[in-house]
Amino acid sequence: MVTWAKFESDAPELAQWRRRLLGGDATTGFISTVAGDGRPRIAPISPIFTPNNLYICVVEDTPKRFDLVNDGWYVLHANLAAYDEEFQVSGRATLVTGVAEKDLAHAAITFQFNRADPIISLHVER
Repeated sequence: MVTWAKFESDAPELAQWRRRLLGGDATTGFISTVAGDGRPRIAPISPIFTPNNLYICVVEDTPKRFDLVNDGWYVLHANLAAYDEEFQVSGRATLVTGVAEKDLAHAAITFQFNRADPIISLHVER
């Protein structure tokens, strides 16, 4: 697993697709997670990009927060763009507990949110 910054430095061509298809202004994508019973789930999200990492902010009592904290596996897929262009990454998620890292993610959020909601870091495997 690598940070988003490492992914972008290793694959700059893919990073251009991300900037175009996932944007950065509260553009939604979809995250797929694994429920406690092993079944897949999918939910809309607004990715948060900082210079070094990729995060999401989730409401505390949601299935996606439970799935990401307990299982950790995810797939993030951008909305389908013109000409059927797609972008997808997958890996493991971790709950952010450090105040400095939370503050960094909060500063990059471009949509309305509750500062008490959990911040999840998405590490990229594929």
